[in-house]
Amino acid sequence: MVRHFVSDDGIRIAVGENAAQNQALVGAARQNDEWVHLAAGPSAHALVALTGVSPTPSPATVRAAVADAGQLVKHYSPAARGVAAVGIIHCAAKFVSKKGVEDAVGAVTLKKAPTTVVVVRNEEALARLLGSGGGKQGKKN
Repeated sequence: MVRHFVSDDGIRIAVGENAAQNQALVGAARQNDEWVHLAAGPSAHALVALTGVSPTPSPATVRAAVADAGQLVKHYSPAARGVAAVGIIHCAAKFVSKKGVEDAVGAVTLKKAPTTVVVVRNEEALARLLGSGGGKQGKKN
């Protein structure tokens, strides 16, 4: 099940933990949502829900929400759990599409080069985010 969280500024973040959930997230994304993934290798996907948010979030609010999504992607990606800092990539969901039927479920194609940032483990932020979603693991649906 896709997990749902809320950033410190009230922006909704959805996280898929496996290929099927990641594919569902990409399919449900709206064009101005922000897609987040580890920079290297397979990982959880996150969507920062920005489409239709009113008032339009400031760039600083979007950066903070992407950083929160990065904490969650790191947390839900087995390869990144024990690492203090990881690179994440993000871009507007309108530049992310599912690969063809013959490709692996959850695989995506980026139509634009993503932005890369480093996310350093932040236990306080992670605890806040996990608590925002209803329990330790985030709200499932």
